Amino acid sequence: MTNNDLDRLAAGLGDRYRLVSELGRGGMATVYLADDLKHERQVAIKVLKPELAAVLGPDRFLREIKIAAQLNHPHIIALYDSGKADDFLYYVMPYVAGESLRQQLDRENQLPVEDALRITRQVASALSYAHSMGIVHRDIKPENILFTGEEALVTDFGIARAISQVEGEGLTLTGLAVGTPSYMAPEQAAGSEHQDQRVDIYALGCVLYEMLAGAPPFTGPNLEAIVRRRQVETPTPITVWRSAITPEVEEVVMKALAIVPADRFSTAGHMARALQESASGERTAVGELLRRLRKVKRIAAAALIAMGVILLAFLAGRVFGPSELALEQDMVVFGAIYAATNREDSLLAQRAEEDAYDALQQVPDYTVAETTLVQDTRARLGEPKNTDDWLDIARDLGYARVFLLFTEPKGDSVVVSGQIWDVGSRKPTGPIYRVETDGENLRLSTHELVEDLFGLPTGVLSLNGSANLDAQKAFILGWIAREEWNLDEAERHFIDATDLDHEYARANLELAKLRSWRGDRPSNWRLPAERAVAFEHSLPNERERSLARALLAMSEGDFP
Repeated sequence: MTNNDLDRLAAGLGDRYRLVSELGRGGMATVYLADDLKHERQVAIKVLKPELAAVLGPDRFLREIKIAAQLNHPHIIALYDSGKADDFLYYVMPYVAGESLRQQLDRENQLPVEDALRITRQVASALSYAHSMGIVHRDIKPENILFTGEEALVTDFGIARAISQVEGEGLTLTGLAVGTPSYMAPEQAAGSEHQDQRVDIYALGCVLYEMLAGAPPFTGPNLEAIVRRRQVETPTPITVWRSAITPEVEEVVMKALAIVPADRFSTAGHMARALQESASGERTAVGELLRRLRKVKRIAAAALIAMGVILLAFLAGRVFGPSELALEQDMVVFGAIYAATNREDSLLAQRAEEDAYDALQQVPDYTVAETTLVQDTRARLGEPKNTDDWLDIARDLGYARVFLLFTEPKGDSVVVSGQIWDVGSRKPTGPIYRVETDGENLRLSTHELVEDLFGLPTGVLSLNGSANLDAQKAFILGWIAREEWNLDEAERHFIDATDLDHEYARANLELAKLRSWRGDRPSNWRLPAERAVAFEHSLPNERERSLARALLAMSEGDFP
């Protein structure tokens, strides 16, 4: 853009926005950092290239942007504003100071498997929501995935939709075809009339492949070369690039990259759930157990299970004797093993044990064995010194699982490791998770260790702020349901959490946020917002406290 063009753009924006600097440019637009003069905040303004603006026209562009502006999701960058300045079409978004996935890949080439799966699930959640609103992105790629902390944010909804409305009107002659070659679905690259949400699923599969392998599944000098490769080749198996990738994860990637749309996941939500279920090690076993237990809540099913347990216990008692009775699958014994000969050698080791026990008590669908019961059994069987001793204690109590915490003092830090063991087989359900941490980060690190072991969303345990364990568990179930975009279920769990503890600021805030995302009347989220503000001292950071105050102001009609 020439200096004269910049002057015209700045004049057209008038007293609403002041351009600060150029942030970047792509095939369809240039992005500028700007000051929002009315609201005194920094924003990102995306200005369409003149040739694209000429093809779209202001009426069509503003109509499609208005539709995209209705998207309200935690993993979608919101649209603040849009308009025409002189001859320039633009739209305004929040300024995200974090880097893009492209910048991260340029620096690291390949991402840790867990990070890649987490990012993919977050993007899939955003796509699932947008698709339910009838909006297909059509240009999912690393450049359009930004980060704030560990949260992935998808940008540029709406532009591809606007372009799709004018395909066949000369747009492709300008060299501005929709999508990016390395991430285009075969039917999209071929210009097929039959394109739906599965083009986004294919593109997300390409992004996941690149995060794991270090390169997209197909590359070439131009679109035609890439399309030809897709038609005659299958992607190199992802396990060739990374031995740490499980066959289950590879199966998800290959299904998303199927040439025929009908062979892909039908929805982005299905892809996200498949990734959750395909995680390696104990995540598969324990995650599946959690899902099964959550489903077994209907009265009829509970009655059948109770009858089955009684019958099995009766038969087991007659045939095998008391030591072989069925173990309680939803009960877990917490055990700690110290590398040092004396646990008093490390204060950090003691704190790690306390923090891990607190975190374990919050895990939904599990009950931790009471300390007094465990102590009585330890006194009777002898003080446990190794894994076998803890498995004996759990079997004596009739519990099916043992969560073992291993701590090893290391100077001013401590190495904390966790593993879940199956009492019946006396084998671990999956690999060990290990973290080295210091006193300042001990609680956060230990909570993240428990989250990894039980397949919980990262950070959910540390976000809690209630002394009521039942309220904490309800909150976590709500968080999981919200991540899967099951908003009705999430709302029920958040309501349960706030009913159990009216002063539970975090649960009240999440309930208010959920209702505002869903488009409820402001009066419907006023009470939880009021409670969140009233007890905001227990919220984890100033960002959450500011959000609580903003939601309360919006519910009272006092928001700019």
